[in-house]
This record gives sequence, C-alpha cells and structure tokens, in this order.
Amino acid sequence: MHGDAQARAALLRMAAMPALVGPLRLEAFPPAPAPGAVVLHVPLAANEALAFAHAAAARHPRAQWLLLADPGLDPSWVLAAFAGLRASLLLWPVQPAALQQALRRALAGGAPSLGARRQRDALVARFARSLGDLTIPEPVLDASGHLAISGERGVGKLLLARTLHALWDEDEAGRAGFVLLAGDAATDSAQLEGRLAAAAEQSERLAVCVENPAAFAPSVQRELASWLELGPPGAAIDPTRLLWIFLRPESFGGVAALEDALGELCESPALRIPPLRERSGAAVQLAEQWLREWYTAKGEPLRALAPSAREAIARDPWPGNARELEASLRRAVAAPGNAPLEASAFGLGGESASAREAAARSAPRSEEPEERASKPTREFATLTEELDAARRDEAEGADYARAPEDADRAQAPEASDAERSSPASQLPAPSSESAARLGAGPDLRAFARAAARDLRPALGTAAASSEPNAARLARRVARFEQFSELEPSDAKPTDLAPVLAALLEERRSELLAKRLLVLRELESGDSAVRCDEPTLRFVLAAILDTLLDAAPSRSDLYVSARPAHSEPAGRTLRIELRLTGAQVAGDALDLMLATGALREVGATLALGSDALATTARLELAQ
Repeated sequence: MHGDAQARAALLRMAAMPALVGPLRLEAFPPAPAPGAVVLHVPLAANEALAFAHAAAARHPRAQWLLLADPGLDPSWVLAAFAGLRASLLLWPVQPAALQQALRRALAGGAPSLGARRQRDALVARFARSLGDLTIPEPVLDASGHLAISGERGVGKLLLARTLHALWDEDEAGRAGFVLLAGDAATDSAQLEGRLAAAAEQSERLAVCVENPAAFAPSVQRELASWLELGPPGAAIDPTRLLWIFLRPESFGGVAALEDALGELCESPALRIPPLRERSGAAVQLAEQWLREWYTAKGEPLRALAPSAREAIARDPWPGNARELEASLRRAVAAPGNAPLEASAFGLGGESASAREAAARSAPRSEEPEERASKPTREFATLTEELDAARRDEAEGADYARAPEDADRAQAPEASDAERSSPASQLPAPSSESAARLGAGPDLRAFARAAARDLRPALGTAAASSEPNAARLARRVARFEQFSELEPSDAKPTDLAPVLAALLEERRSELLAKRLLVLRELESGDSAVRCDEPTLRFVLAAILDTLLDAAPSRSDLYVSARPAHSEPAGRTLRIELRLTGAQVAGDALDLMLATGALREVGATLALGSDALATTARLELAQ
C-alpha cells in the first residue's frame, strides 16, 4: 500500500512475486485469500497509515507486516506506533534486494520452526505421561478466553497451561507468546502492565498465565478482572487475542479466596487436577511410562519396577505429586545395575506392606519400642513433660545433656568403644546452679545458658584430643548458646522461603556428601509467618540438623509449605520436612529447644515416623 500510484507500480516490480496493490483504503481491495505479508508505506503524516493498519490487522490477523518509513521519521517512533503488528521496518525508498529478502523472511515466518515443533511435541508427550489418566472436558477453552486450573503443588498445573498454549498456538504458526505472572503481594498493576506490554511487542497473540492470583493485593486482583474483559491498558493487543490461564494452588481441599470480580470470572470455566493419591493406579502408571521413555531415549534395556517398588509407589501419598515422583525416578535410574528396580531404590523401603505386617505380627512384643513403632504419628512431648523427664534423670544421677538421647536408645545405633571412652561422651555432672534453675520451672533459657557453660570444658578437651564427636558437641554447645540469646519473639512477619534456602545452602557440603535429593515446594511471597527471623532460623536449623544426622545416603528430603485454616487461630502455614528412608530418634534435645522456641509464638511442632519416612510438621500463624 502506498499513496502514490507510480510508487505502487515500482513496489510491485521490486517484489517480483504476485501481489495486490492499492491506496491506503481497505475498501479498495477486492475479496481475496488472506495475505501472508502486508507492505505499508508510512509517510511523515502517518495518521492515515495508522488508521489503515488498525482496520487491516483486524481483518488479516495472521499477516506479517513490512513498514516502509519515510527518512524523516524516527524508526523507534514508527515501531512504537505500530507495536501491535509485530512488524519489520525498512527505510523508503528501498532497494529491490532488501525488499525481496524481507518479504521472504516474513512469508517463511508463517511456519513454526523445528525447535517450536519439538517443544510442542515434548509438552504433549509429558502431558500424556503425567495427566493422561484424567478426562479433560472438550473444549477446554471456550469463548470466554480464560480458564482457571486448581490443584496441589506438583500436580502439573503449569504443564497443563503450557500444553494448552502450545495447542492454542498451532493455528498461529508459533506466533503466540507465553508470559508467566507469579502472584506476589509486593507487585503492583503498573509492573504487570509493563510485563504484558513488553510481551505484546513480540507476539500477535498472548497467553497470560497467572500463578497464585490470590497472592496479589486486592487492588491488583480487581485490575486483573478488568483486564480480562477490556485488555491491559499498556499492551497494544486486542483483548480477544489474549488467553488468560489462572493457576490456583490447592491446600487441604480448598483454594484461597479471590476478590469478588476475579473470583466470579475464575469460577467458570475451571479445571481441578486431583493429586496422585486420589487417582488410583496413576503413580505406578506414571512411573512405568517415565521409565520406558527414559531407557528408550538412552538406548538401554528397560529396568522394570519390581513388585516391591510397584506396591510402595502405589501406597506412598506423594505429597509432592508428579514432581516428587519424577525426582525419585531420576535418582533411582542413576543407580548402577540391570535388575528390576526395588522399592529401596526410591527411598521407600525394600519390604512390601504385607511382609512388614507379617514381621510385626511375629515379632516379640516389648514395651516402649514396639508401641512407638506401631504409631503412625508421634507427637512431641510438651515442654513441661520434657523438663520433668530431665528432672527425673538428674535425680537419678544421669547426665541431663544426654538423657533425651538415651530415651531413644532402642532406635539409635550402638556407640563404639572409642565413642564411649571419649571426653565428649563423659560429660560433667550439672552444677548446682543449673540444677537449681532446672528445678525452678520451665525457664529453658536459663537452663540452656547454664548447660552451655558447663559443657564448655568438655568441648575444649574434645577439640584438643581430636575427638571424633567434637563437632557434634560443639554444635550442641552452640545450640544452647543460640537459644539462651534468643529475644522474646515479637511475632514480626518473616518469609520462610529465603530463610530455609540460606540454611540449605550452608549445609550444601553435607547434602552433597550424603547425595541427598532436596525437593522444595514453597516460594517467596506466599510463605510469610508471624515469627521473628532469629527464632525461625533457630527452629529450622535444629530440625534440619536432626534430620540430616539420621539421613542415609541417597535419601530424599522433601520440604513443603501449605496454608491451612485452624480455628480459633485463623490462617496458619503448615510446614513439613519429610525425610525418606530413615527413622529419626536422634537429637531430642535439639528438638526440645526448637519446641520451646515455637511455644513462645503459639506454634506447634510434631514428629511422625513410620517404616518409610520421618516427617516433622510445624504450624505457624500467618
């Protein structure tokens, strides 16, 4: 299109391909097949060209545009004015070779690249593997242009969103963009507008995936509701060419409430992806399909699942859902050998459920150890009960710093002769001051201060003699000192995610040495708790160290945080640290101190152990 007839004739000759030419009026063009490319001259007075582009883009949404700008125009201004077209820019007058090359690029852009095809096929294959057992209603996307997907973490909400985008993009030949907006209370609508505007400059259509929209401030949620209907004001893209997908995390059967307008829009259409534990046989089916694809890609013989592995995988609740299961599969196939994969390869224990039940029935009964092992969940004793036990031990002449360990002696490994004779194991008797403080009541800080002072001489002796238990004793003394220095908590909000990330980074060498696989299901922004940072750091460090001490090689440490509602406390965050392949009896004294610190902020700590894993569960107010 050009306003001058002679220039139009020259453009037709230079293009050297069939084309329709005409002035800047859409009605001047007769009905014809949709063009693959549109060449538009942009003069200094560009209003007429802008009006034509607006009308023609709506009629021919898939066409590529070549803008021929007059030399007096600023190229950046031209691209900004025609931003919604995803156009290429050439200066007028143009050389024939340059015009032909630009036309060839524009017309070739209509077919998806090999990389785009491979990415789409990989998404569809992964969708079939992870969610193939589910029945997805047809059509998934209706005329509303939006969809809400709910489900627990790890079920595949983002995978489904990516797959829908890939299929929605098939007719667009790879020209539909995808942008992910993660819910965050600190993000305002202007920042979201900027993200969408930048993405719209690169794409003719746009799939906008909003993760955890309830985490946005109420004002931002209201803005999002208006954008669904009218389009974001800062993005030059038709709202009918936007696909909105909302990913709503589910915790304990429910999703967080949204602002009224956005909540109504997310009610329909909506899909819920059930967790693996609600889909009979899905975990085993996913594992078998994953193994077939893995060994096929490697060109190696298939290692099937042994009966014990099938049974253990089917029985495990998989709190991390498909993501946790696939991570366990990756660890299992890394082990050498060609034999079928047993349950132990997944950190799920080598015996079947029936074998364990038979062994439990035939085993001789004892008092405390058998009773403890038979309980699916063991609550921590209250702080008062722990202190009472320590008082009784002291009255009997036992060392208070080791009494909590001795209570779990049946589950702990037997100490070696060297350990029993070491300075670290021969701890000094408690002083009269520490005994008096301990007997005066649950003043755990004073007790910890006195205990640290009394243990200092033993620590010096152990360090001087290169005692193998010196590091453990040093950690215990440090724990006592850290606890005694904790200030009464002011319950200031603290984001759990960065605190935990820092603690794991500090223990990186230990994690690598034991080849632990760490899975985290928590993100900054939705993991804030009402607890000051020093107290939270102390509690998490005590629990992590206790679990890591008991962790066997190649086990899994799974950390999750999910909102929960408990009356009358209101909204709380439930944090779980789950260690597979180990039963934690270990350092009860560390856990006693962690329990004492949590009680000051009205939080709770519980420990559950069975033959497969140990889980520490915290509940903190949000």
